Amino acid sequence: MPEAPAPEAALIEEAYEDRVKAIFDQFFTNLSGRTPGPQNDKQCLAMFTTGIKLAKHARDLALGALATA
Repeated sequence: MPEAPAPEAALIEEAYEDRVKAIFDQFFTNLSGRTPGPQNDKQCLAMFTTGIKLAKHARDLALGALATA
């Protein structure tokens, strides 16, 4: 029988989802607070992409730490 996920793993996934929502909210705020245009869109998208990558990395590191604990 497969082992049930640790409660910590569920909390990490929940925190990741919350972070992604916050990153998207910031992305929207950044877009709406700037003059529309390709350069501003590019800057906002770069910040959004960086935030998502960092959130994924943190999630993966935390889940990996659980696997070795």
